[in-house]
Amino acid sequence: MDIVVFDVDGTLTPIKSSWHFVHIILNSIYRARAHAELFLNGIITYDEWIAFEVSMWKGLQLDVIKRILRAIPWRSGIREIADLVKKYRDKAIFIAVSGGFDYLCERVIEELGFNSYLCVRLQTNGNRLTGLANVYPDYKGKGEMLMDFLNTANLDVERIICVGDNVNDIGLFEKCSVAIAFCASKSLRRYADITVDTCNLKFLARLLDKLLSNTS
Repeated sequence: MDIVVFDVDGTLTPIKSSWHFVHIILNSIYRARAHAELFLNGIITYDEWIAFEVSMWKGLQLDVIKRILRAIPWRSGIREIADLVKKYRDKAIFIAVSGGFDYLCERVIEELGFNSYLCVRLQTNGNRLTGLANVYPDYKGKGEMLMDFLNTANLDVERIICVGDNVNDIGLFEKCSVAIAFCASKSLRRYADITVDTCNLKFLARLLDKLLSNTS
């Protein structure tokens, strides 16, 4: 069976980072930029970066985060992706693997028909955020997270087709049979088998249709 893996932020959405989107809405973007600089300059670890980020939202009502993330639009052509998922539902498994939030990733199941997702899970206490994250992929650890999931699920995997857009998808691409850079940064393209420069998802859906029809 084929496994088709999508990044979410910047791939299925025009918003490059759901973290950035939330920070803008909650007016925490300036502190977030300072944290990012600390990480990118090697002063703090990725775990520390995540801890700093989510600690700013401690005590925030969960419903507020959910409403913000449900306001993020899909890219143009998203209907073709949903149709593709429906067409190959019995022949492929569709998974979202993202450094974005699980409350956004829930929508890939509800609205697009995906089978599962592996995304950042914020810890809650009742209807409040605790300021901690329970689960998240390492900065370049999406590939390991995916393989752990597939091994646990004990799936008969023929191919893994992956789609991503940014440097943190490199680890994912390294685990894939076919790696597709979609509307991607230059830093990711050299790790891809196929590059799709047009940022409309209908072109990606047509490509995936051809790939999946070859083994279906």
